[in-house]
Amino acid sequence: MKILSIGNFLNPSWDGSMPDEEHVATALERMGHDVTRLQREEVGPDTIPEESFDFVLVAQWSSYPEGFPDFLAPVPVVYWAFDYQADGQEWHEKLINSAHLYLSKRIADAKYPNWRWLSQDFAPQFLEPATHDGQNSIDVLFTGSYIPYATERNEILKAVDERYDLTIHSFTPDLWKAAGFKNVHGPVMDDQLPSLIARAKINLSLDAVVEAGYWSDRNAQIMVCAGYVLFRYVPMAEVVFRYGVEYFHSKEDCLAKIDRALHDPSHRFEVSEAGYNIAMDRLRVSDRVHDLITIVEDVL
Repeated sequence: MKILSIGNFLNPSWDGSMPDEEHVATALERMGHDVTRLQREEVGPDTIPEESFDFVLVAQWSSYPEGFPDFLAPVPVVYWAFDYQADGQEWHEKLINSAHLYLSKRIADAKYPNWRWLSQDFAPQFLEPATHDGQNSIDVLFTGSYIPYATERNEILKAVDERYDLTIHSFTPDLWKAAGFKNVHGPVMDDQLPSLIARAKINLSLDAVVEAGYWSDRNAQIMVCAGYVLFRYVPMAEVVFRYGVEYFHSKEDCLAKIDRALHDPSHRFEVSEAGYNIAMDRLRVSDRVHDLITIVEDVL
């Protein structure tokens, strides 16, 4: 297929990592598709290439120009919201309603007639297990931003921090420190992530919201690096991650399972080995773009 991909390709994502759009475009090209990239800040009625495309893949962004994406017609528009977007955002609603096909991981988006579920849980192709001289030197690791409204996540992490040796690497270290967390460091991204995961006995995974079908790509990245994941259960997660992560369902359950995992290395290895095999089979970015093309061919 000949695809025009519109999004962010030139700048780091909000957390400093490589943008999802570049991962997806590269994977599409490896599948044999012809991808033309258009940086989102350069989008306008006069900047759309005068070529024939099978479809336009648009990534979420709040600052597209007036009239977008209507001036892409008659080429079909596929709007893929990689990240969580709450209801009621005018720019987001406009992109949804202007698209022929809307892809997201929120089951709540089933109210839109052009919606299909497509999870964003992919691991970049360059991630792989790493060894580290200080292997298992971190008891519990969390990599994520401090979000004030994520009440449950913050309460669980605070309980873990009080009882165990919790290490946080984050794009927002100052906010974590201000909230009273002790062992906080700056972000570790992209190809530096495997060596960090190799140091951790437990990789704690909690999303800011608990909503069916939605989770970040944290699990996929940890699993493909052969890390043990302790994940706050979200409905439908078992369909994707199966038995390759260990689920917890409450603060008390989280603490109990941390205690077991810290004292049972064979259990950690069993879960992480299963997770690695599942991730290699279904959680690479190449797997997700295969899903993308399958849905596009069915709908468009």
